[in-house]
Amino acid sequence: MKNQTSRTKRIVKVIAVGGGAGRAVDLLNRRGFRAVSFLACDTDGCALQQLSLPCYRLGEGIMKGHVAGGWPKIGYDAAEASAGDIERLLSDGTQLAIVVACLGGGAGTGAAPVIAKIAKKMGLAVVGLLSYPFESETHIARYNAVNGYCEMCDQADSTSMLSNEELLLQEPDLSIREALQKADDVLARAIENLAGISGKDGQPICAEDVKAFYKAGFYIRNFIGQ
Repeated sequence: MKNQTSRTKRIVKVIAVGGGAGRAVDLLNRRGFRAVSFLACDTDGCALQQLSLPCYRLGEGIMKGHVAGGWPKIGYDAAEASAGDIERLLSDGTQLAIVVACLGGGAGTGAAPVIAKIAKKMGLAVVGLLSYPFESETHIARYNAVNGYCEMCDQADSTSMLSNEELLLQEPDLSIREALQKADDVLARAIENLAGISGKDGQPICAEDVKAFYKAGFYIRNFIGQ
């Protein structure tokens, strides 16, 4: 699979990092949301091929399209190896990067903070929108998620984490499959609400206002309504 790139006049870019985030952002794209530009980043070439989004394969030279296998260090190394390409992909007029990851695995947990760091170094406003694993997932996944959240907080101007487990508390009759689909939908709606600040049809009222809004450390949980 070839890495895809595109130019955009939209100042907001939603970057899905890892498989879980890719599904949620792809859902938003398939719904026709066009106020932002999209980019999916993953080490897993097969997962990227299933998406309708512009895609970039992280660490292609070292990963060869394989999965990170639940190891955040592998995701971290892949993103670091792709730093130059990531910077190029963000040099298209983007001024606000919304970095989305479902924490607990390898690619999203490890690579998302690296991508946030690169974006912030470029002077972009950076928002982290994360999800925390279900309690039924492994202790290692939950441990990785906490570490990933802390690392993202160090890099992003604002960070929020949605709890998948809360979905089951609100709707306890959901099957695991239904709960995962619900989690994707909630994350997609959160992204849509966050990106709404960019203005109608992606045309911002003022790009500098957007950057200042998030660089002030606005607590985004209030904005997404979760």
